[in-house]
Amino acid sequence: MLDRNLQIILLIVTLSFLVYIINMVRNKKLELRYILIWLLTAVGLLVITILPGAIHMLSAMLHIVEPVNTLFLAIIFFLIMIIFSLTKEVSRHFVKIGTLVQEIGLLKLEIEALRKQVTDNSESK
Repeated sequence: MLDRNLQIILLIVTLSFLVYIINMVRNKKLELRYILIWLLTAVGLLVITILPGAIHMLSAMLHIVEPVNTLFLAIIFFLIMIIFSLTKEVSRHFVKIGTLVQEIGLLKLEIEALRKQVTDNSESK
């Protein structure tokens, strides 16, 4: 079981993290679509802090001998979810950047064609 002082510190830190996430969304510094993974993380930490026996129960259900290994498994799972969501966003931005580069190239071609047309018109006069 967790020491009572450690449990209080973890509770304060977890609640502060939860408030911080909500304030980031309210101040539009974090988009709503990214909040789910962080809320799940904060709620998971809150459950572990309030009910430290939950790790032991989950370990028994998963047939994991040491509860700390269950905690590591949960942390690795959340990290993989965070990495996946960030990878998805990077991929989406990569596609957008490619499209923008192509559009800029087309616009440059149009500008050059218009410049050439203007210089040809001014030379013929």
